[in-house]
Amino acid sequence: LDLDAQWFWISAVDRRTQPGWIWSVDRQSLRTVAERNITDGVRYHPGGFQVAGETLWIPVAEYRANSTTRILELDKMTLAQRRSFLVDDHIGALATDGHSVLLGANWDARRFYRWTLGGQQLAVVANRHSLAVQDMKWSGGTVFAGGTGVGRSKGQCQLHQLDPSTFELVRASGFRTGT
Repeated sequence: LDLDAQWFWISAVDRRTQPGWIWSVDRQSLRTVAERNITDGVRYHPGGFQVAGETLWIPVAEYRANSTTRILELDKMTLAQRRSFLVDDHIGALATDGHSVLLGANWDARRFYRWTLGGQQLAVVANRHSLAVQDMKWSGGTVFAGGTGVGRSKGQCQLHQLDPSTFELVRASGFRTGT
């Protein structure tokens, strides 16, 4: 999910029939303005995505670890594809500064990636934090990454604030789930 003052963007996947979808929805009327099946062959799992400016960046991966992903740049309103590139890993979450850089986290966020908007890989960094990232948003010079804890933090929902240039932890919050 991402949003601005007027629109929601929502993604979903049906593991049984295997299509992946993205919709743009008017926040006031809840009317669907555009929808797109983003399935790409064996890649049908939409990951965490971000809208920046007039663009929506979304990863579409095979539904398994150590697989492949197509990173799509879509027009945020029509959902028409502008460009894409292939990654040899399952990218489960994506964030962008909207100007020149994309950041990604693979399955369980074992690794963080940095690419140009054109798809040139700039860096791969091992994740040293106890967070399996499900979604990321780049805001105000910081990346906010949400997911579930791993290791000693297992069973916690967590929000980490990361430095986008180093992926170093700036701040962390944990939230216990259950009753």
